[in-house]
Amino acid sequence: MSQLQYFQIGLELWGAVFSATCAGILLIRKKYIKKTVWLLISMLVVNAVTMVMDCLAYIYRGNVTSLGIVMTRVSNFMVFSLNYVMFALAAAFFYHVIKNHGGRENRRWVNMVHLLCTIGMILVIISQFTDLYYGFDATNHYFRTAGWYYGTIIMYICFGICVYEILLNRQKMPKDIRFALYAFIMIPIVAVMLQMVLYGMSLINVGITFALLLMFLSYEMKEVHDYAALQMEYEHKKMDVAHQVEEERMQQVGLVSFEDEMEVVEDYLYSQMEKYGMDMQVNREIRAVDFKIPPYAIRSLVQYAVCFGLKPKDGDKTLWIKTDRDRAKTYIIIEDDGNGFDTEKINEDPADNYFIDIQGIRKRIQELQGGSLEIRSELNHGTRIVIIIPDNRDMKL
Repeated sequence: MSQLQYFQIGLELWGAVFSATCAGILLIRKKYIKKTVWLLISMLVVNAVTMVMDCLAYIYRGNVTSLGIVMTRVSNFMVFSLNYVMFALAAAFFYHVIKNHGGRENRRWVNMVHLLCTIGMILVIISQFTDLYYGFDATNHYFRTAGWYYGTIIMYICFGICVYEILLNRQKMPKDIRFALYAFIMIPIVAVMLQMVLYGMSLINVGITFALLLMFLSYEMKEVHDYAALQMEYEHKKMDVAHQVEEERMQQVGLVSFEDEMEVVEDYLYSQMEKYGMDMQVNREIRAVDFKIPPYAIRSLVQYAVCFGLKPKDGDKTLWIKTDRDRAKTYIIIEDDGNGFDTEKINEDPADNYFIDIQGIRKRIQELQGGSLEIRSELNHGTRIVIIIPDNRDMKL
């Protein structure tokens, strides 16, 4: 064998080992396997077998013994047949990925690809008796015939159908998944084009292997991202429960100093921005500090501004915390440039936890300090909450 053939065999053996290893990694997590992952595992297994069969085709080419003649014919038949199986699995895989991300549920194009792959496999079977796709010379060397291009045309049609569906639903999918799907289609297309002019190397199978590598990596990255999101959600819930318990305890205290309340607020903002990666700007304009406030009042209003106003908003996010004193009154202002809400819903939807908590804070300020809480908000134009505390009222400690 030539050095090129040794290189080809080594490359394909690497592809077979890689595909089998990746399939094994995915199978380890079989408890969590979904339909798309089962299809990806199937494609990896089919690719591993295809690569091994192609290696055998190279190893036994030119071997005129009975074993050599049988192995070259069996291995080439398996390679051609499994290529069509791969395209059929890929179409089903693309369909489920598109469906899982909210794309249209239309199986007609999948059925069309499966029909074309079935026709291709029938032609492969016919070629075993008629040399339609390929044949073997007296020295047991493989050679293409004119029918080989028929099979290539079928592959291109299958590729075209898949590309059309991916483009049609591209806005529904995350960028990393979309890129992996494009790569899965385009790399084999380039390999097929090169295969038409280069003879002696099996570029299609190598191209499919690299495409599967990208697909596997994209799903592994998605697994890591999903796990991190679940972990973050768990931490958020744990923190919320802890704050709720602490808030209920502190409500029995009466009032706390503004400095103590701001320590709780700063801890919350730190957790959102540093620990959980919340991207927002916080402006503090503190002109009055010598006053008391019901515990967790400011912290709760800041949390609502972050969770309900800023997090759902796209683009820049800004939060303002201000205090001031004027004419024997202290003003505390919590303002954001987030999504805002319809203030009429405070009365229309009293069962909403968000509005219940705001009403609870307002009631505590009124009962403990004779103060008031005002809300100004407009959809898509942010929210401004103002707490007004009179200085001439005895505070209930």
